[in-house]
Amino acid sequence: MRSILLVMIFLTTPAVADDQGQYKYREGIMQSIRGQMSALGEIMRNKVQAENTLTHARAMSDLAAILPGVFSKGSDVAKSETLPAVWEEPEKFKEATDEFITLTTEFLHAVEKDGDVSGTFRNLQKSCKSCHDKFRE
Repeated sequence: MRSILLVMIFLTTPAVADDQGQYKYREGIMQSIRGQMSALGEIMRNKVQAENTLTHARAMSDLAAILPGVFSKGSDVAKSETLPAVWEEPEKFKEATDEFITLTTEFLHAVEKDGDVSGTFRNLQKSCKSCHDKFRE
């Protein structure tokens, strides 16, 4: 009996560890996005370190591209700001992340071409807020 219990613990531990790891990874990605948005917001408002705008725009686009894959089922293992709606309404969440990906790409292209960065950045901010209103505590 004891050896069966040990085998069961051994076999179930990796799944829990993977889910916990996925949760921590997701939290890191979201903190990175938050940091990029904060830095870009300061650049847009104050024109501080404006020469770094392209670097931040690329980072946002790269982070957005991996975002849909960081909310895997089972990774809601700890108290976080993520609402259950992410997993209960996957189609709506996919729409929100797809929009975010599109808008980060548009922002990146605007920065690369010296286009309307303020308008595209406002759209990006609205996308963040919209997703947070539906899928974040």
